[in-house]
Amino acid sequence: MFGKNITLRHAKKIRIGNNVIFDDNIVLDAKGANNKGITIGNNVMVARNTIIACKEGDITIGDNTNLSLNCAIHSESRVEIGSNVLFAAYCYIVGAAAMILKGPIFP
Repeated sequence: MFGKNITLRHAKKIRIGNNVIFDDNIVLDAKGANNKGITIGNNVMVARNTIIACKEGDITIGDNTNLSLNCAIHSESRVEIGSNVLFAAYCYIVGAAAMILKGPIFP
């Protein structure tokens, strides 16, 4: 499901799973010449005003993950977010080297 004002840049390098919800004003930017781009798993929620962008890096978001509003994920190398991860509002993830986040934090 897509809200309004969604921006997809380099859409051929963006893979989206099933039951994914994008709120309003989302940017997905998969630029780069030698990267795979952005992969979003199943049952993911991306809240409004969130930016997911890579430049020569890759971003992978696992199943059942929730990115709250006004988050930003940027990759120059690789950012991998595991399954069942919950981000609060205004989180910024910048990966200049390979970064892997796994959840859940609480059992």
